[in-house]
Amino acid sequence: MATDLIMQSNRQSVVLRSLAQSEEDFSYEIPPSAPLISKQIREQVSQNVVSGAPHGQEVTFNLNRSALLRDLLIETTVTSGSTFSTSVGPLGLRLFESIIIRSNNKTIFTLSDAYLMARTVDMDYAKSQAIFARALTRNTTSEAVVTNATSVKVYTPIFCSFFESIREHLDLNFYEQIQVVCKFNSQARMALPAALTGATSTIWTWSYMMDDPSYSKLRAKNQRPGGLLNMLTYNTFLERTTCTGATSNSVRFNLNYPCFKTYFFVRSNTAVDLDFARIDQVTLRIGGSALIENVSSLVANYEAEKSGASHAVTVDGSAITRFEDNIWCLNWGLLPQNRVANSGAISWAQISSAVLELTHESVTAANYDIYVVHEYWQLLSMSTENGTVDVSSYS
Repeated sequence: MATDLIMQSNRQSVVLRSLAQSEEDFSYEIPPSAPLISKQIREQVSQNVVSGAPHGQEVTFNLNRSALLRDLLIETTVTSGSTFSTSVGPLGLRLFESIIIRSNNKTIFTLSDAYLMARTVDMDYAKSQAIFARALTRNTTSEAVVTNATSVKVYTPIFCSFFESIREHLDLNFYEQIQVVCKFNSQARMALPAALTGATSTIWTWSYMMDDPSYSKLRAKNQRPGGLLNMLTYNTFLERTTCTGATSNSVRFNLNYPCFKTYFFVRSNTAVDLDFARIDQVTLRIGGSALIENVSSLVANYEAEKSGASHAVTVDGSAITRFEDNIWCLNWGLLPQNRVANSGAISWAQISSAVLELTHESVTAANYDIYVVHEYWQLLSMSTENGTVDVSSYS
């Protein structure tokens, strides 16, 4: 029989015989279970109220000291003297110039509008869709995508190491007060035809609590008296400069971190829509020697897209093509979507002559900016005695 021939052939394979020494015997076992938990989704109001036009103002949230933090999402209702339409696109991704997570006034994570846009494009299709859909301008009651309104609701995601793995969820009961500080973007960087006249933000938290025995066991392992819990986390660094050439520009990297991803794009600083310039080729030189030379989009983005990056986003039937097609990503690690363990990185601390050269469609130079966003590794030191959180190393 054919099955007998297959078995006979497999027995003669050195590789398969070697693997069979630790084979699964298919006997049934109940898989390990999660501890008894109670999950909660909760909305929190901000510590302060933004007055009038929000551009340049900050809104701060003190996260409730309860349970293990799993996720965060910002909900904002904005008003304008001009009507919002579907052409505004995912406003939630560019509503804030920066989002900072800090502990006792010490910054531990920094996110920019550029990172939110680039990270969303770099996700797999289903995840990217979920983020884009919530970032669109929506009716404040029905949450349908608006076609003509002066008051709309948008959602802004927060990406953070604390949400990447169940082992990294932050124990808000133990560690010192965690704050989220959001700075509203300028009208130009929001790409809106008119300034906003008002904004009200709340933050949604996803958290859970274990039963007492499981929680005590977790604390005994993570929070030994008098020690430190060192956690590998990622952070982001933004470099932005105005173009000087109409069809080609270069940017020198100015960071000292071990970087595992670099995103870049060219975007208008005056347009009232998502106007991204088409990048045709890229070269990256280190010490005058080309690490990447005259690479096109299909080649440069191949690794990212093959590993799950969407770069083809359609939300509610509207393709935002100039957005996703013109954000490029270079992966320095072996596992492009891994943000839990280091699979490779470039430490730029001792490299002072890294230059990114871009060839792009013709633009009015003064009206376009080059954005370069790096994702890099850092170590957090979390005191198991008093709950303080510090960035201990990032170079």
